[in-house]
Order: sequence, then C-alpha cells, then structure tokens
Amino acid sequence: MKKLTLSASDFASLLKEGGYGRQSKNIKKQYGLNEIPPAAGSDFSDRVISCIGKSSMSIFYHAEEQRGMALHASSGKEALVEWVEGDQYTFWFQPYHEGMEELFKDFFALQEEREAVQVEEVKIQKWLIYEDSFEEDEWNELLEEEGVSEEERKTVREFKEKGYGPPNVVTTIFPGRLTSYREEAFIAGEGYVWLLDPETVEDSFFLGLKKIGVAEYVERLVLQAKEVLSPHKAEVKKFSIKRGMMFQLKGQIPLLVVVAILCVNMQAWEADGWLEIAVMVIFYEFFLGILSLFACLSPRRLFHI
Repeated sequence: MKKLTLSASDFASLLKEGGYGRQSKNIKKQYGLNEIPPAAGSDFSDRVISCIGKSSMSIFYHAEEQRGMALHASSGKEALVEWVEGDQYTFWFQPYHEGMEELFKDFFALQEEREAVQVEEVKIQKWLIYEDSFEEDEWNELLEEEGVSEEERKTVREFKEKGYGPPNVVTTIFPGRLTSYREEAFIAGEGYVWLLDPETVEDSFFLGLKKIGVAEYVERLVLQAKEVLSPHKAEVKKFSIKRGMMFQLKGQIPLLVVVAILCVNMQAWEADGWLEIAVMVIFYEFFLGILSLFACLSPRRLFHI
C-alpha cells in the first residue's frame, strides 16, 4: 500500500501550490509556521492534496494530544487516511473492504475482548474523567458514599485502578453542512469501551456511560465510515415529467378538501355560486401548473447517510 509522509511545512506548501490557500493557512497557524519553502510534489501527492482540498465529507479521530487521524471521502471503494503524529503527516488510500478494523484498533490501541462483554449503563461523577489526579481519601470517600449503587462502585474502582486518560473523540463533518457535525467520545478499556452519553456531557456533575465490546464498537466505526464517506447519490435528472406530475397530484389534495367543505352547504348557495367556485378552481390550477413546471426543472440531490 503506497504511503506519503510529509512534514507540516511540506504539507502546507503543497496545499498552497494546489490552490487550497485556506487549508494551508490553517496548517501554518497550527504549527506556528511563518515562511514555508516549496516542496517537491509527485502524481501521488497531487492526488492526495486534491482529495483533501475537495473533500466535503470527513471524520476526525482524536486519541491524545499531538496525535490524530482523519478519513476523507475519496470514492465508493476507499477513503483517504490522514495520520498525524506531532508535525508528521502520513497519507494512504484505505479500502473499505479490508484493513479498516485493524486501522481503528491500531489508532485507538483497542484490545480484543477475551470473553463476552455484558452491556452496562451507569452514571458517575464527571470529575473522575476530566480531572488529572485525586487523593486516596477522595477515592475512598466516593466508594463509601451512601446512595451509590454497586455497579457505580465497580466502575469507580475500575477508573481508580486503570487511571484512564482523557476520552477519545470521533467528530463527523456532514456533507454540504460544514458547520453541522456530530461528536462521540469514548474511553478504551481492556476488551471493551465506555461510551459517553452525549446528552450528559454538558451536565455539570454526572456523566452517563455505556459499556460495549471492542468488536461491536469497531464494527460501528467501520459502518459509520462507509455510510458517511461513500454516500450513494441518486441519479439526478435535469428535467423530470414524473416529478412534475407527482407535485401536481399532491397539489390537488388541498383543493379537493376546500371544495368538499364548500359543498357541504351547497343548498344555501346563490344562483351564481357555482361560477365563483369555478373561477377559484381555474386560478388555482393555473398557478399549480406553473409550480409543477418548476418542479420538473428542479434537480434533486439525494444523500443516504
């Protein structure tokens, strides 16, 4: 599998030369780079830079400080991997059908479960995760606290013994909506992961956790990558009579409802009442016909995500 390794300076230089000045400036700002010398490119590097610059669909993975990974949309069969350690960037094209599970296990240092994992859901105090150090008496006080369930005590003991670091974060950028994203955080255990309940992440005190097996979670990550990065686009037609006819049929529903309501009191109509109804229907059908024409001309782009 062909790989490309670049320093942050060379990466920023190639982005600039490829016409992606905004991305280049972001790299320079991130690493405090002022002047960047020209970098030698190749056909493979041109393909990598073009894929990053044009991609509107990406998933970002953060395992620890100065270490990250991103998957960028490339084609329906593979994704572009961007692996970052310090100021070194490594790129390669990863097929969806092989090696994706190992990629996630390697990046997050996930261990295979030795036995079946029982799904558990608990709530713990947030400071157990987001604080760096605790005194022994603080741990003991929490373990002896009244009102704490046995499942919660077991989880607290685990966090005390393992000394878990900050949560890993998975950020999904949705296509065409760069300001819209979804984040998921988890803590890697031995053969399982603790998923952080997103609805309780902003809570000031308690945090919800769900325990699932590594194999199940990795399968979810692979499925997410396939669904988000290789969306199936429906065929787009510039002119569709069928689309216009469907709009026309749907538009008849409110007209039929209104006419039916008016006909309830038909016996009280004046002699020319039917004429007023006819004029209303003619004008309605005229404007509905114009809107149906626009419906025929308007292309529709579908993403199944």
